[in-house]
Amino acid sequence: MNHQNDPIDLYSVYRELKRSGNLEKAGGLTALHELQDSVPTSAHAEYYARIVKEMAIRRELIDAGARDHRSGERRGAEP
Repeated sequence: MNHQNDPIDLYSVYRELKRSGNLEKAGGLTALHELQDSVPTSAHAEYYARIVKEMAIRRELIDAGARDHRSGERRGAEP
């Protein structure tokens, strides 16, 4: 489908599966809806951006803690 420059969305996948006789093999329209609901979309980009930002902050805090720990070890500080 993508090689035809058609948009890949629920309707185009449905149409292609129906045309090729594979709609029921793929689980029917219900399965397509379930698949669509399980895939992130750009409509939720702000939500996913917040998750990415939160995880980046957590990684920075973990890295800072590890650096502080190593610094204390080099100075011979007691834990």
